[in-house]
Amino acid sequence: MNNFEFIADCCYHSVDREIVGHDIVDTLAQATECCGLCAGAAGCHAYVWTNDQGGTCWLKNVTGPVSLKTGAITGIPCDGTV
Repeated sequence: MNNFEFIADCCYHSVDREIVGHDIVDTLAQATECCGLCAGAAGCHAYVWTNDQGGTCWLKNVTGPVSLKTGAITGIPCDGTV
């Protein structure tokens, strides 16, 4: 599962990880909102949440590669491909 851990009914996530580039869009939101935003966005396969500007979801069109970034959370909607 590429170091992703199942949480709730929505997403796999990994703490202190990010996907560099491949942004579809970014939006101010809490980490708990990112999975739903990604699941509802055409072409979104993963998200990265950071505390930029009080909390930002970066919706991604790829699921990797994943690299280290302290404080970031990377997630994949359950219907995404891991």
